[in-house]
Amino acid sequence: VPQDVVRAAEYFKRSAEKGNSGAQYNLAGCYVTGEGVPVDLTLAAKWFLAAALGGLSDAMYCIACCFARGEGVEQSWPDAATWFQKAQKQGHMGDIVDKTEQFCLGNCFAQGIGVS
Repeated sequence: VPQDVVRAAEYFKRSAEKGNSGAQYNLAGCYVTGEGVPVDLTLAAKWFLAAALGGLSDAMYCIACCFARGEGVEQSWPDAATWFQKAQKQGHMGDIVDKTEQFCLGNCFAQGIGVS
């Protein structure tokens, strides 16, 4: 089967709309990279959030980054901290080479922003 990113995005969207968290995460990635769909960070954040609510730790990390950077959503340290903590509780941070989430979460704790 030849590669077809447009068709892949269409199938991800169909499945995402039916509540499949993996498809929601993959569709969000498509909107970030522009593979098969136009780049749209608002839609990417929407689908990362849906997948995060479905329990995917990778999506929890991604939506936390969206909130920390204000990409596709209004920037919110409290929301970023909440999602970084949820991802961490699922062990996500222990496997991450990128230290962005640890830096952001550390700043939240240091400043008392969005954490208790």
